[in-house]
Amino acid sequence: MKVTIEIDEKEIVLITVPEKYKNFRIAYYGFAGVYIVETDGKGLNNWKQFISKEGAYEVLGFTKDVIIGEQMKGGNFLLRRVR
Repeated sequence: MKVTIEIDEKEIVLITVPEKYKNFRIAYYGFAGVYIVETDGKGLNNWKQFISKEGAYEVLGFTKDVIIGEQMKGGNFLLRRVR
């Protein structure tokens, strides 16, 4: 199945994540802020990266899997701001 949607560039957050991980989730840690966390590992110290102090985000995926017909520079993974 192929689904095409257009998202305003203001809503896109481009970050760099290790390509060895495939599954991610957004974690909200109160005053510490919003992080993206990998969920492939079974350990207590999973890889994570700070996104912002506040806001709501949605995982879109790796740019090579999500973006069609455009090159994006500055990262390899897309998030969408939902608020």
